[in-house]
Amino acid sequence: MNTTFAFKKCRRSLLKYLCLFVCVFISLNQHAQTTWTPLAVPAPDSSGGLMLLLPDGSVLCKTCNGGGDSVGNMWLKLSPDINGSYINGTWSKVCPMADTRLYFSSQLLKNGKVYVAGGEYGSGGSSSELYDPVTNSWTQLPNTNNYYGDANSEILDNGKVLQSHLSTYNGIVIYDPASNTYTNGPNSLGGHDESSWVKLPDNSVLFVDIFSTNSERYIPALNQWIQDAPVPVNLYDPYGFETGPAFLLPDGRAFFMGSLGNTAFYTPSGNSSPGSWTTGPTIPGNNGMPDAPGAMMVDGKIIFAAGPVPTGTNNVFIVPTYFYEFDYTTNTFTPVGAPGGGSTVSDTAFNFTMLDLPDGTVLLTQARTTNYYVHAPAGAPLVIGQPTIASVNQAGCSSTFTLTGLLFNGISEGAMYGDDWQMNTNFPIVRLTSGTTTYYARTHDWNHTGVSTGLLADTTLFDLPPGIPSGTYSLSVIANGISSTPVTFTFLPFPALTSPLFMPDICTGSSFNYTPSVNLPNTTLLWTRAAVAGVSNPAATTPQSGNPNEALFNNSAISKTVVYSYTLSNGSCLTYYAVSVVVHPNLIAIIGPTLICSNTPEKLRASYMTSYAWSTGALTSTIAITPSVTTVYSVTGISDKGCFCSKQVTVTVRPVPTLSTTADVTICVHEALTLAANGSGTSYYWSNTGQITNTILVNPLASTAYTVSSYLPGCRSTTVINVDVEICTALAVTQIDLQNIHIYPNPFKDRFQIEADITETEMVIKVYNLFGQLVVENYCAFLPGSKACIVSMSGLTNGIYFVNVQSSKGSFTAKIIKEE
Repeated sequence: MNTTFAFKKCRRSLLKYLCLFVCVFISLNQHAQTTWTPLAVPAPDSSGGLMLLLPDGSVLCKTCNGGGDSVGNMWLKLSPDINGSYINGTWSKVCPMADTRLYFSSQLLKNGKVYVAGGEYGSGGSSSELYDPVTNSWTQLPNTNNYYGDANSEILDNGKVLQSHLSTYNGIVIYDPASNTYTNGPNSLGGHDESSWVKLPDNSVLFVDIFSTNSERYIPALNQWIQDAPVPVNLYDPYGFETGPAFLLPDGRAFFMGSLGNTAFYTPSGNSSPGSWTTGPTIPGNNGMPDAPGAMMVDGKIIFAAGPVPTGTNNVFIVPTYFYEFDYTTNTFTPVGAPGGGSTVSDTAFNFTMLDLPDGTVLLTQARTTNYYVHAPAGAPLVIGQPTIASVNQAGCSSTFTLTGLLFNGISEGAMYGDDWQMNTNFPIVRLTSGTTTYYARTHDWNHTGVSTGLLADTTLFDLPPGIPSGTYSLSVIANGISSTPVTFTFLPFPALTSPLFMPDICTGSSFNYTPSVNLPNTTLLWTRAAVAGVSNPAATTPQSGNPNEALFNNSAISKTVVYSYTLSNGSCLTYYAVSVVVHPNLIAIIGPTLICSNTPEKLRASYMTSYAWSTGALTSTIAITPSVTTVYSVTGISDKGCFCSKQVTVTVRPVPTLSTTADVTICVHEALTLAANGSGTSYYWSNTGQITNTILVNPLASTAYTVSSYLPGCRSTTVINVDVEICTALAVTQIDLQNIHIYPNPFKDRFQIEADITETEMVIKVYNLFGQLVVENYCAFLPGSKACIVSMSGLTNGIYFVNVQSSKGSFTAKIIKEE
């Protein structure tokens, strides 16, 4: 998303995610009759919004699963039953994309592959991929370093994809499937963010610029955008700058539906001159379409979802959702019952998506639910939109045929949403019926992608489905659900596989077993298998006649598709088939140390699984370990692909060195001391001094804690030796009574006096500084009748001293202070 619109997208992101987690339909009127029929079997995974019709008649449905971010990279496929019913169809899983995506560009290419790019949410905002339905595999495309976001796209008649991006507000690139390259295209004149693009009969692409009523068109022949006529009404709301879908009508006009309930008709000029706009009818009920789906039905009417008109920045996407049909011939809207019953659904309209089906019905899904519904139009298919078959020709001895005729791409692109999704169905679908039995062939390499091509000749190739019996069928070609008049088609037998082409997914290390069956006797089957990057099995280049039965090992971090290529021969015909198997990897990983010191607490963490079981008995993803010997730890679990995975790690335990040291000690200030450390270590380190010997000589002036470490490779032991330093004087004997000796003045200047009331006639007086050094020593003789002795400190520095008085009966020590 371009930063110009970041404020709007930020608000939209919050509102969309709040609404995306609505998981059930709530009816507001249980008495209204619904026109929607639920599928007989709910989807196995919750819908991720987008539905794409594949050229074999199946529907590719994006889910919310996979990728670990609730955005998802997984897809489902809905296939009609043997009677052609989608309501009674079956679900199967499809190989996941590399990136997760929500709200992204999508197109079906001429070769039948699916193109996806960007994503407003998820990991794929700046990437694109191709899905091949034949091999059930995804291929990542070149990275242009552009942010596609929920950008628009359109397939051109030459097969290239016109792709908008939001690295700039009007950025355009063009993807060429033939060369697998992106080139810079002509930037649009205005901002294309949030716009709806409509392909016109002249192959030009029309949209209305955001923030404005300006319109413009891309002219493929000129490879440029041109300014078109102004729109008479606002189609974007002023709060979220959203709009609704746009359609090419059967009468050749384009019909745009706006966020505020306004609509507008555009009449094309048919050339590069501007067309003309007129105001359309207002959507009833004060409803609008700020990001909402619609689909043009086979009777030409448009069925769509709408909600209350936005009223503010925080009120763009408002519940409930209403459903209507619009008749362009009368400019009228008719309410339609809601899916599940009632008249409305308690959810916002942007959570719904529609798709035109080949049987003429419309498929509806609601994001974050497993429910899908089918709506059948009341009117008959329009004759003006009916394709015509001119010829059907077989391409040699194969199941590939060439179909020619008119209007294979229909008169519109089918269902529409806007910038968030593209789900065009303007390509040929081939259906074969025999009684009530219905088969869909796979079309590819059609020559046009336009709409309303009139008398312009159309061709397409189609491949018969595997296992279809030989015989005579009614063959029809369908565009946007409108079927041609059927022609008789006779299918003569040739060697063909009648067993399923797509085998179940397997987990790495599991055996892939396949026993093929064929339609004709005396058929020779040979297979080869190419090497796949990430799969350790070497290529099987020599043709094999036996059935595949081999364990496949995926050593990568993503699922891989392995293809077995079959050649079938009955002596006169050769046919070729591909049988694919998806091999999921052993995703489990263990993070943590593999070398630790004995009895050191550590943690091991396993990841990428939905359940865990450790050899220690723990069932959590993380375990605490404190091994004393080398130990092997293993963990098993189930991946999100349903694979049983296992992993083990050896934690090697290194010994911790023993360490003994000098005991804590008390010394006198200026006294030297040797500290020693001994043990099994091969080296030592004293953190206080930086020395690396096992003994050191210290002479601290104050109490100090000495830290020493002993080392063996990878491990160490550490301890602390406390050395307390004291001021030391002469050894104390019996203390003289403090009441008998007095020192004054204290503090003093040059001298102090000792006065004693004792019987001693002589005393030794010693004065020490703070470092224990003797600075004064006097002998004081007390004459009869005298009780005082004067001690001179002249010439000594100011500070704290200790005076010690000794006699034959004991000693006395006191602190004295010399000052100015």
